[in-house]
Amino acid sequence: MPPKRRVPPGGKKSAPKIELTPEAEEELKKDIEFCVYHFEGLRDRAQKKQDFDKYDGYIQTLESESTAMIKKRAFIRTNLPKCKDLRSEFEKEWEKETIKTQKETSFKIKEPDSKSKVIKRRSGQTMEAESQPDISKLSLKDDFKWKESNQPFSFDFSIQS
Repeated sequence: MPPKRRVPPGGKKSAPKIELTPEAEEELKKDIEFCVYHFEGLRDRAQKKQDFDKYDGYIQTLESESTAMIKKRAFIRTNLPKCKDLRSEFEKEWEKETIKTQKETSFKIKEPDSKSKVIKRRSGQTMEAESQPDISKLSLKDDFKWKESNQPFSFDFSIQS
């Protein structure tokens, strides 16, 4: 029979604490965040309950506060070995999409109109009853219909009075 191990005085012996540099810790956090995003996508597309539960367990492990960062790193290496490649590919695609969207979108900022009802309300000036529209005759029938357009998407931040 093998000899029994002795427990050191003071309880269990814990593993040595491994310190990460701030840069390495940030990189690991980004990897964890990407892996959670990736596994959420796989979980959402899972056809079988077994696969769904597997990916859900992966997500819980990576999001757990009690799981050590080093253990999360090892978990990522075993379950998603190409994490770095996938993340860099995803970031490149993200940048391309961002640049494309910025080119197609225009943002307009106009100075607020001094006659605006919103500004008058905020400044404490009251509106006259005659200037308020008659809401009894409003119809929403045509206001919310989809209208086809070849124009690029744009925002107009001006307040209409």
